[in-house]
Amino acid sequence: LLRRAVESPLPAKGSMNVTIVTLAGGEVAKLVVEPHWTAVELQAAAGPGDKPTAQRRFVHDDTILSATTTLESAGVVDGSVLTVIYSHVLRVATASEDGTLKTWCPQTGVCLRTLHGHANLAQHAVLSPDGSLILSALEDNSVRIWNIESGTICAVLTGHELFVRSAVFSPDGKLVATASSDGTAKIWDVCSGHCSRTLEGHRRAINSVIFSPSGVDVLTASSDGDARLWRASSGLCTTTLLREGEALPARLAIFAPDGHTVLTVADDCLLKLWRVSSGECTTTLEGHLRFVRSAVFSACGVWLLTASSDGTAKLWNASTGACLVTYRGHRRFVRSAAFSPDSRFVLTGSGDHSSSIWDVATGDCCKTLDFHPATVMTASFSPDGNLVVTASEDSTAKVCDASSGECLTTLEGHFAAVSSAIFWMSTGC
Repeated sequence: LLRRAVESPLPAKGSMNVTIVTLAGGEVAKLVVEPHWTAVELQAAAGPGDKPTAQRRFVHDDTILSATTTLESAGVVDGSVLTVIYSHVLRVATASEDGTLKTWCPQTGVCLRTLHGHANLAQHAVLSPDGSLILSALEDNSVRIWNIESGTICAVLTGHELFVRSAVFSPDGKLVATASSDGTAKIWDVCSGHCSRTLEGHRRAINSVIFSPSGVDVLTASSDGDARLWRASSGLCTTTLLREGEALPARLAIFAPDGHTVLTVADDCLLKLWRVSSGECTTTLEGHLRFVRSAVFSACGVWLLTASSDGTAKLWNASTGACLVTYRGHRRFVRSAAFSPDSRFVLTGSGDHSSSIWDVATGDCCKTLDFHPATVMTASFSPDGNLVVTASEDSTAKVCDASSGECLTTLEGHFAAVSSAIFWMSTGC
């Protein structure tokens, strides 16, 4: 917020005293202004305040001040009150194997903040549902939670005996679940950093953990071959999803958006859909020739998208298990696949150093983003679908235009592989 430490002096002849307040009515500045000033001069006089990177507008009555509207023409007089409105600004957050997280302006490529505190590599970065917090899982067996705007550490979650493979927020942002190579998962209170539950029962490392959409249940997938459902409130295992035959490591398990179906991914290239209420396997999805590296449901839950080491991504009917489209063109493994916000396009990142944008229905490649000299670790769309950010082993991330395929900015500053890059909406860093 804008602040002034001293009272405004008496205005000179023709000058005016004005007060700037927030939408909530809190006073943030008193200024002496000139009638001929526009929003440009007002911005400069107000200074950067506590949110130097936030976009802001000044409003008087029903008039939004612009670069061509003078204060006088907007009806501002001596003693007027102006309201400042902060707009959300698009930012990028990256996690790197150099042990840091960084936030960036995607338009300029400027690094806004570096979040230190890890002695080991940062596995990934996860935003809280409201976008105010970010967590990273480290190979020092801990998880750190930061306030993404201020860069301060809110909590350090310690207690696992081996490194944390997966960490997620609950849907309401009040809890965090972690999964570790020590064979346990833990549930933590975000505010206190206290471990409230330890989920014990798996016999080997737990590779993934996720809350159900309601936040009532927790789902884990383990190298012992099992996926398990747990009650978040008690930590009790309610269902074990058992595969027939040899127990191959379960790499990943996720909920469908309605919370009634679970997908599990194992090392045998097969994907299985399970009914949560009964623990029954309803469908087996076959088609990939090598193991699946990532899987995600569409927002409506109708489709399922997978990325595989066989060099393809596939679109599946989430109800029948039928393969609808295969996205072919990458020359090496596909590490990640994601839907655009409107589910019209698919974005893939590959070991062939490129990312591709595909038409979801036809499987046609719309654009190939070939700007990295090393593996693309992750690729994701901006919330409006207009931009793409890619994270690479080359220690950089790149922001590209989704329509033209043009590389707009390169985010440089990490000293090791960038393991993930995500967009987020800031109100000012």
